[in-house]
Amino acid sequence: MITALELHDFKNFAEETLRVGPFTVIVGANASGKSNIRDAFRILHGIGRSYTLADIIGGKYGAGGHVEWEQIRGAANEINRFEKYAFGLAVRMAPTNGEGEPDVRYLIALGATSSTQTGFRVIEEHLTSNPYEPIYTSNPFFPSDRLPKQDDDRYLSVRMAKTGNQRKLGHRVSVRTDQPALTQIPDVKHIVRVHKDQIQAVIDLFANMRFLDLSPDRIRQPSFPGQTILGDSGENLPTVLRDICADPERRETLTEWTRELTPMDVRDFEFPVDPISGRVQLLIRDADGRKVSSYSASDGTLRFLAIIAALLGTDPARLYFFEEIDNGLHPSRLRLLLDLIESQTAKGLTQVVTTTHSPELLSRIGDRTFQHTSVVCRLPDTTDAIIRPVSELHRSTELRASQGLGRLHTSGWMEDALAFTERRKNASARWRPGGAEAGTVGRDRRTLRRHDRPLHSMRGSGRRRGAPPAARPDRSRAGKWPSLSRRERLGRAGDVGSGGTGSAVPLAVGHGARRNRRQRTVLRRTCQGTRSGRRPRRRPQTIG
Repeated sequence: MITALELHDFKNFAEETLRVGPFTVIVGANASGKSNIRDAFRILHGIGRSYTLADIIGGKYGAGGHVEWEQIRGAANEINRFEKYAFGLAVRMAPTNGEGEPDVRYLIALGATSSTQTGFRVIEEHLTSNPYEPIYTSNPFFPSDRLPKQDDDRYLSVRMAKTGNQRKLGHRVSVRTDQPALTQIPDVKHIVRVHKDQIQAVIDLFANMRFLDLSPDRIRQPSFPGQTILGDSGENLPTVLRDICADPERRETLTEWTRELTPMDVRDFEFPVDPISGRVQLLIRDADGRKVSSYSASDGTLRFLAIIAALLGTDPARLYFFEEIDNGLHPSRLRLLLDLIESQTAKGLTQVVTTTHSPELLSRIGDRTFQHTSVVCRLPDTTDAIIRPVSELHRSTELRASQGLGRLHTSGWMEDALAFTERRKNASARWRPGGAEAGTVGRDRRTLRRHDRPLHSMRGSGRRRGAPPAARPDRSRAGKWPSLSRRERLGRAGDVGSGGTGSAVPLAVGHGARRNRRQRTVLRRTCQGTRSGRRPRRRPQTIG
């Protein structure tokens, strides 16, 4: 299972990590970047389906011209973060029944081709395990392992891990840059079986993702017999439900969930076949024998049935991504949806990632789901978005217990708390020695040390060089200068020669005091015979 998704210069994310659990909830304002996370998962899914980079980003068309794969949202130059040359995605994965540190990490970096500057090529790729042993890498960790320059638009060299019969280095494989090496290495003959199995496990995980955007209009349509895979918009729901009802235990589970959702006393499902078109339809039968077709059922009921079909199907996906999974459901029925998802994902066979704007859904999530709930936010005065777990926000656990997570979401507390946390983090980073702003930090510290000095006396006529502006005498006050005599000013200035008593901390000396002291010094040196204070040299006497 996937435990974390790392985004590097991808769209509006600089360096962010999404914590992924069995059931992951993503919240955030509109245009904050939640759908960009979905695009990142779709790129990984395209890699798992062995598509080229052009197909993944620009869309793939079949031999008959039909669309097999929708393109990634946005133009090609909008996938990289603003004014960036490349972007990277990394995934941390753990065994299905394992906890703790993940043992596999996959990273891929895509950059613009040097010829067109619009296409993409693989510039770096790694697959490591346990947790830093490379299975293969395009940038070896050891200086002795030197691969040729990796700036070729056509080929990329990767180094496989060393096996038992290899003394120094593993196999070197040359792959094309228009397709990830992950899906090219299994076709190389001399790669050992253990490496192929590890790589194939990652490919299977990426390929087994589903992105459901359920549409009630598509769900209502009858389906052709034998179609047991639910479409991305909910197509083929009648035949998928018929396949589920073939198992009596799963049929009873489906009936109980539907009975709890609707006010109808649902007893069973029927799947009649249209005699003209031969397609299968969906009928819901209650205790009174009344039958409701899919054309008459509500949108929320159909969406809920499609989610049940996805999770209770014969071959559920390893990961489902839903956009606003609560759409169309009554707030009082969201508890059923959460119970269904949390009970199915707790088995460890599938994961669910969803975005939501529903305060009611956030108020009803469990403690484990709360640990994997993240907020996406754009900080003020910036276009970059950040991702943070809600559980790590200031006092989030305490406030969730007292006020509820839904109320915090409605009031905008999450965004405010996130902005506060980031400002505090940035402030502490500014004062970290040797940081990115070390020069500024030193300058700021010198300024603080200067301001920590004792303020100078207001009785002086000026301020010492380097004194803060606050130490300047306030000449706008009434009276301006204290009415002190010249002798008192000299005495308070600490001029011992003038007969003053002085003080432990000398005060600033006025212009008159300095002029007086200078005159006395000149007079004293003059009395000694010269202005410089030195004795005049005797002229040699002339004889004769």
